[in-house]
Amino acid sequence: MHQITMAASNKIAAAHVVFVLALLLVAYRAEATVCMRHNNFYHGPCMSNKDCANSCVQHNLGVGGYCRGKIPFNKECMCTFECP
Repeated sequence: MHQITMAASNKIAAAHVVFVLALLLVAYRAEATVCMRHNNFYHGPCMSNKDCANSCVQHNLGVGGYCRGKIPFNKECMCTFECP
């Protein structure tokens, strides 16, 4: 009886290991590379990441966007999209 229980628990443990490895493989494959492009439709200094992202989506330049730059009034709107 003890051997049957031990064999069953080994099978369950092996199934858990296979399941976790499958999840890791899916997570690794699902991670896409993000590319960027300048938003030529966004005029003036970029002050709001939300406004930049909305402009990128509205003009079909990407799925999001953000203000890039170190100087506050000299930031540019960059659109983000999944690399081809």
